[in-house]
Amino acid sequence: LAIPLGAVRLSALMVVKAALLLIATVWLAVVVGKYIDERVRISEELTPSIRVLVGKVAKVGLVLVAGVIALSSVGLDLTALTIFSGAVGVGLAFGLQKVVSNFVSGIIILLDKSIKPGDT
Repeated sequence: LAIPLGAVRLSALMVVKAALLLIATVWLAVVVGKYIDERVRISEELTPSIRVLVGKVAKVGLVLVAGVIALSSVGLDLTALTIFSGAVGVGLAFGLQKVVSNFVSGIIILLDKSIKPGDT
């Protein structure tokens, strides 16, 4: 059972394979991200704020890479999603300006070393 979508045939088997591969790669990315986060937290050379920043960036980056790898491994052409993702990105940018602003401000505060994680 398959539905032709342009040059791609979308079948039930493809959807199941994509879901299983996505679950497996994201799980692996989370496990590796936790390991990296633990290793960074043990490091005495880094400040506490840089430790938190490196751990979070590693976790988010690994999950994004896992998603891209899973989708491209199934055979989904990611170049077809560029226009759609650009339009969604512009919409999210307008809708989430304040959230992104706070996120960037948090990164700047962590890099500035003016406060440390755990300060109240």
